[in-house]
Amino acid sequence: MYIMMTLFACFPLIIGILGLFMLKKSKISIALFVFLVNIILWQLDVAVLYAHKVLSVETIDFLFRLFRSGSIFLAPNLLFIIYTMLEESLPEIRQSKWRFVLNKYSVIIFYIWAFIVFLIGLSPYGVYKLEMMEGIDSASFLFPIGGKGNSFYLSMLILMFVCLFVSFVVSKKITDKEMKSYTRQFLLAITLGYLIGFMNIFPQSKLLASSISVIVFATSIFITIIRIHQKKLKNMNAELARQQMFLRTIIDMNPNFIYALNQRKQFTLVNKAFAEFNGMTPNELEGKSEDILNDIYGKDHLGNNYNIFNHMEEKFIPEDFIVDKQGNKKWLQTVMIPINTCNNEKILLGVSTDITERKKQEEEMKYLAFHDTLTGLPNRRMFNKDLSELTSKAGENNEHLAVLFLDLDRFKYVNDTLSHSAGDTLLALVAYQLESGIELEERDYLVYRIGGDEFTIVLPNCQATEAELFAMKILKKFKEPLNIAGNTLFITPSIGISIYPEDGVDAETLMKNADTAMYYVKEKGKNGYQLFKTEMKESFQRKMIIEKGLRKAINSGEFKLLYQSQFDLQSNKIIGVEALLSWENPELGIVPPEEFIPIAEEVGLIHSIGEWVLQTACTQCKNWQKSGQMPLKLAVNVSMKQLLDKNFVYNLSRILEETEFNPGFLELEFSEKIAMSNRENIIDTLKSLKSLGVRIAIDDFGIGYSSLNYLGKYPIDVLKIDQSIVKGITTNKENAAIIQSIVSITKKLDMEVIAEGIENKDDLQLIENMKCHIVQGYYIAKPEENPFSK
Repeated sequence: MYIMMTLFACFPLIIGILGLFMLKKSKISIALFVFLVNIILWQLDVAVLYAHKVLSVETIDFLFRLFRSGSIFLAPNLLFIIYTMLEESLPEIRQSKWRFVLNKYSVIIFYIWAFIVFLIGLSPYGVYKLEMMEGIDSASFLFPIGGKGNSFYLSMLILMFVCLFVSFVVSKKITDKEMKSYTRQFLLAITLGYLIGFMNIFPQSKLLASSISVIVFATSIFITIIRIHQKKLKNMNAELARQQMFLRTIIDMNPNFIYALNQRKQFTLVNKAFAEFNGMTPNELEGKSEDILNDIYGKDHLGNNYNIFNHMEEKFIPEDFIVDKQGNKKWLQTVMIPINTCNNEKILLGVSTDITERKKQEEEMKYLAFHDTLTGLPNRRMFNKDLSELTSKAGENNEHLAVLFLDLDRFKYVNDTLSHSAGDTLLALVAYQLESGIELEERDYLVYRIGGDEFTIVLPNCQATEAELFAMKILKKFKEPLNIAGNTLFITPSIGISIYPEDGVDAETLMKNADTAMYYVKEKGKNGYQLFKTEMKESFQRKMIIEKGLRKAINSGEFKLLYQSQFDLQSNKIIGVEALLSWENPELGIVPPEEFIPIAEEVGLIHSIGEWVLQTACTQCKNWQKSGQMPLKLAVNVSMKQLLDKNFVYNLSRILEETEFNPGFLELEFSEKIAMSNRENIIDTLKSLKSLGVRIAIDDFGIGYSSLNYLGKYPIDVLKIDQSIVKGITTNKENAAIIQSIVSITKKLDMEVIAEGIENKDDLQLIENMKCHIVQGYYIAKPEENPFSK
């Protein structure tokens, strides 16, 4: 009987170990295991009472009192189990009134009380003695007779029932139906088992009630463990499904194309973006072979990437494209990652990004980088690139090559008079004509817009004579009028030509020499073409040296003024001087004004040079007056560029104020070009100058503008007859007649007339006979720094 009852104790042990394994040593599984240990001790406590044939009564008494802790600690252990279960399934109990009954402190107090009862039970005060009684089949047993403190033990039994009752009431608040079900099932089973075990206090039970209780306790706990385990599995599966759904949602929301292939080339995962990209749904692709896409695209859609499995290394494909049956080209950037799954199956995870738009933007940026946005022609960068490649190819094949540099004549006039929008329209029309509108011989040629109104044309495998013929056909085409914003315009080009390899073997030299030839055409009258010649380069280089020198000539003190006297034949006195600008460059020596003045006008330096001349001349004349010299008229040449400057009148008034020079002695000389400019603006500016008190003179009169109508409309004080008419008038009757006419006109218009270029006595005499009394020339006086020195 002893052995059989001891074997009953093994059943809860097995259940406890199984619970720890199934519930992964959770808090509830440990509590249940401790409860089962207490049941085992309770069963051993009863079983040892049948061991009087094996053990002494003293040993049995000791073991009984020790193992009695199992039945004593069942109540606090049960409270701990219920507290743990409710805390997990009913966390709001911490805020309810039951928190004062079911909390960790009540559990601890209960354990302390149980320990006190256990200590009492170790003494005779708890158990008085063990008394032999008859059991089943003559199997006698020792029955404990309670002492005076036996009521303490009975209090644990009562507290056990109170604990069960409270737990049952609180379990009503559990909202989880499944949790509530197995909690109540556990409480009912424990209540039933405890009621059965309670019968052991009566000798008539033969101490067999505890064995039945052990079976009930162990079975109910086993069922509870199973149900908790099932719930955990259900929750885990639900959480796994939720996470899978969440992951699936994230993957489907990802705009990248995500897919996974196994070694059998079957899709194990496909996101929504990838499926829609291929015109399908994820369900239509997952589980299917990759070959399903081959039917759509007619080729290996993902490429031969399965060799990745051999090395298990990530593969990055920066750019790849597919073309569907509709001919749409799609660019992809892909990362392929091999993965070993938990069941040793290899999966190829692919993440592709549709970079079609980016590729379009890159192509557009590349196009913009090498093309002009206005005309659509290739730009300077493309020209340099192509010309370098073409010259290399020409050198390898021993061929010639022509570069044409084309600049539109008077394009600035279109911008200034019509509008910049009209100028843009003109450039676009010219680009069209050059690229496709010119009927030339069938040959390859490339057209570029270099910038502004400059274009270049490259003629591969072309000799000089062919390039000239090509240029002539361009000029012929430009004879046709263009209609811009309702205006009919005749635009002409100036074309410079350089030939490879005669005029250069590299792109930079060919371009530079074609540019030089084009400027040669500009200087010779525009609307033409010119092959490059070596002497042009020398002329161009001199022009560049002059331009460079002009930029620092004022600060370097290279300019100086010479003054040529103007003589009155009637009074036989010097009445004025003309300030003449002289420049001695350290590299070029003396540079004549007729050479550097046009360059200064072209590059915009004439304003600063002209201001220096006025400032210096007025200062010098004022100094002469201060030194006691008689005040003289000061004549200063002014460029049309200066006259058209809106700040010219203001700057002149400032100079007069700073130098304290009397404006009545200042005479500004302009060329006849003033009659060919904007008449109203010119007249207004001249009137403003007259309001300052200065005199206005027309220089080099007789060789420029043919009409004399402007003389009566412009506020002119003086006409200076050009020296080319005056020289040799004694032998040139036509020039003498012209001078006589000019003198007559000036008298009628009440103007002063001056004859320039008097170089001999005969010319002087004839001029005087024509009643022209003011003269200037080398015969009268040469230009010098101080006309008063002699």
